[in-house]
Amino acid sequence: MKAFIEDEVFRSPDFSLKALSLFTLSFQRGHPIELDESGAAFQRWLGRRGADDREACEFVIRFSLEQESRNPSRTRVIVATTSKSDWDAEVPRLTLNDALKLLEKPFRVLLEDSHTDRNFLLCMANERQRRFLEKAVRDGALRFDHGGGVERMTKEVEIDMRDDPSVRFTLWLLFDSDARRPGLPSHGVRKLAATCGPRIPHHQLRRRFIENYLTLNSLHGWAYSDRTRLRSRVPVFEAFMKMSDVQRHHYNMKRGFAGDGGAGAGTNRSGPGAGDLYDDLGDDNREALKGGFAQDIASLYAENVVQERDLHREGALAEMTPVIDDLIARIL
Repeated sequence: MKAFIEDEVFRSPDFSLKALSLFTLSFQRGHPIELDESGAAFQRWLGRRGADDREACEFVIRFSLEQESRNPSRTRVIVATTSKSDWDAEVPRLTLNDALKLLEKPFRVLLEDSHTDRNFLLCMANERQRRFLEKAVRDGALRFDHGGGVERMTKEVEIDMRDDPSVRFTLWLLFDSDARRPGLPSHGVRKLAATCGPRIPHHQLRRRFIENYLTLNSLHGWAYSDRTRLRSRVPVFEAFMKMSDVQRHHYNMKRGFAGDGGAGAGTNRSGPGAGDLYDDLGDDNREALKGGFAQDIASLYAENVVQERDLHREGALAEMTPVIDDLIARIL
């Protein structure tokens, strides 16, 4: 988020007391500032500062220019000499106090599960993206919040939008599609996406769950690495390999067809909502996939077994790389 400081602001007595906080927050949080360096009010204000303060301000201005050239900010606000902030403007015009509060806030990533979904997001990130996100967390500029599922997330977004006009600059959501077949997210997911609308940035996964992004190599390792469980795990993996990509992307990885109300072989074999997606899957494979992989299969994201080259080959990064780039541009 870039803050443009109008020249008139430097005439304000209040600004003289809080200016260094604005420059300091800009640097600490990584938010570039922009101003008219030749502006009469700025030049007069800067000339009254001590040598150390002048050097610090000039450093932050240079830092902002360099950062903006490398990683342009997605959002922008104007710090103005106004008695009341206009949050609804296309580019909000903020009082100095509101601008300081906004720059000080950490950016929040709201996830259904702050542990497993965070591991998923960091696993989807390339090295450059991951370094940025981890540093932002260490610096206090970013935090991952636990949403507790789409219904609770919907309520939280509704409350935030009602009570906090700055929320569209400080919140980003990631959530599953819960789609049992392509293009048909669950009712709860559709409601959450509609609540966010265009004002609250978010990404709804194209596949059903985060588990549907696990690579085939990571699942192969899960199936064959524990000799005491080969008889229970290998048939699930081998049947999973018989599926098409679309089927794998919408299969209930944790609980299988039974978890969707299906009965394996026989009538209503895949559970309601799947339509004809699995009609070409043989009864033996369907039976093997009745119970899914494991409730904790997403723990593989934390075990360094999901490799970037596999994610690229299997199409996950085509979706997630631009998503994470967008997230980073909003944090900046």
